[in-house]
This record gives sequence, C-alpha cells and structure tokens, in this order.
Amino acid sequence: MNSKKGKEDVVRLAHGAGGILQGQLIEFITKTIPIKKVNQGIGVEELDDGATIPLKNYGKEIVVSADGHTVSPLFFPGGDLGKLSVCGTINDLLMMGADPLAMTSIVIIEEGFPFSKLKKIMESFNKTAERAGIGIIAGDSKVMPRGTLSEIITATTGIGLKDKEIHIEDKNLKPGDKILITGSIGDHGTALMASREGLGISTELKSDVDLLLEIFQKIRPEITQNLIHA
Repeated sequence: MNSKKGKEDVVRLAHGAGGILQGQLIEFITKTIPIKKVNQGIGVEELDDGATIPLKNYGKEIVVSADGHTVSPLFFPGGDLGKLSVCGTINDLLMMGADPLAMTSIVIIEEGFPFSKLKKIMESFNKTAERAGIGIIAGDSKVMPRGTLSEIITATTGIGLKDKEIHIEDKNLKPGDKILITGSIGDHGTALMASREGLGISTELKSDVDLLLEIFQKIRPEITQNLIHA
C-alpha cells in the first residue's frame, strides 16, 4: 500500500474487484495475524475456499468457510441476496470436499429498510438452507443509521466435515488438468448487470446461483479417490 506524498492511502472500489489490488488488501489485513492455521490444516495463507481443522485420532477434518454478501439489485432473475448468501457458503464447503453441516448468519440492515423486503430475503435464505439440509445454529443482527450502509448486507460462516484423505486445494491445480464447469459461464454477472442497468434483453436470462449438492453427490466417488484435486 503506497500513497503519494501528502495524501493518505485509502481503500478503493478496485481493492474488492480481484487482481493485484485485492491481493494487496488481503495481505494488508492478514499479515499481522499471529496464528494462521490450526493443527497443520489449511489456513488463511492458502486463500482457498475454506479452512480445515484436522481432528487428531478421528480421521476427519472440520471445514470452515466465511463469506460476506452484498448484491445490487437485492432481487434479480434467478435469485436474491438470501439465496446467494446460502449457496455461496455451502458451495465453498462442497468445493473443499466437505459435507455441509451448519451455518451462522449475520444480517446488517440500514435504518429505514422495508420489513417486506427483509421478509422475502430471509424466507429465501431459510428455504435454501432447508434444501441443503443444514441448520442455522447462531447469528447476529445490527441496524446502522440511515446513509451509513447501502440497504442490507449479510455475512455467513459454513461448517462442514470431510475425510482427512480428501485433498481438494487450489495449489494442486496443474497443467493438463481438465476443468469442470456447471453451466454457461457468465450467466450470474450478466443477469445482474441487465437487471441493475434496466437492459431490455429478449432472452430469458437469469442467474445460475444455486446449490451444487446434486452435482457433488454425482462426483463423490471421484472426490473420495482424489481424482478431483483442485
């Protein structure tokens, strides 16, 4: 983080858009963390979909994934903030090879936000969690003064369990690997942009945000044999 002489360096929107600047922000936040992993599991330095806590003498590992969620608009073709929050968290656990068990949920709301919208978001959140078969076991809520937050944001933590012999990590990616995709690339981002900007698109374009549980079950044999490793 370098600033010009006489000007304080500040966080810019680009720091959350991936690439070099986001890498610098993550390093700035995490570099002073004293303990970055537990029991030699996957920790914050790996920047993977989640972290692992090996359970000694049990042959299992707890998998934990944390996410913050914000989207504009809150409701879009194919989903909403509630569905997005659950799917993003559960899918991160699945991509680590874990069976999802539970979630925590934090909801931070701007003063003046309509209860009617909050109801729709939470109903969608809970319906998606029920589909995943996981419990919402803890959480928190905060209300911020009007103008200090853009409507509503959520933060979630997912908890799962996997066999210690399953090793799906980003660092395992190597030249020649085949990449599995679950559908057309770009549907979610394009649907959001079209809805946000009011673009008139004749096709029934919608976000593909969804749980990957069904796909996970179909490829479970390959996962347990470590044929899928990244």
